[in-house]
Amino acid sequence: MNVNPGLLAGCSSRSELIYSDHITQVIGNFLEGFSSLFINLKGVSESLKLPLAARAVQDPFTKTWLSAEYYKLGTYENFRTHVTQLLWKDQKQSSIRCKIFQDKYGRNGEEKLAADYLRYVNLAANLHPPLSEDDLLGALTAHYTK
Repeated sequence: MNVNPGLLAGCSSRSELIYSDHITQVIGNFLEGFSSLFINLKGVSESLKLPLAARAVQDPFTKTWLSAEYYKLGTYENFRTHVTQLLWKDQKQSSIRCKIFQDKYGRNGEEKLAADYLRYVNLAANLHPPLSEDDLLGALTAHYTK
């Protein structure tokens, strides 16, 4: 299948179309990137969705799991469900909630203040149940105090 690079323009960032690190990437963002891609490429058959997503998984842990489970999954929708259960468990979400409330911005770090803020907003956007806007704003404001 030839893919016109212009079709990717409407998708999430291209980096979200590769899943390379289960520790730092949010699986929901990766899956949403693929959903956007499939919407933009209107003619993608169901039988191609799982192989395309599988090729985009580069994270060693997730790739090993996928290799073991690939034929049991059968469909892209089953992949979405099972990989989300694997990588976005309550324990992972609890860890992210702790980081949102306890981390501090390191001025000596390489990450710019805006990038740091957006990283936490992105993480919070994927929590279930979500944080209230007031809780998120209060937690992130505390990251940047002296």
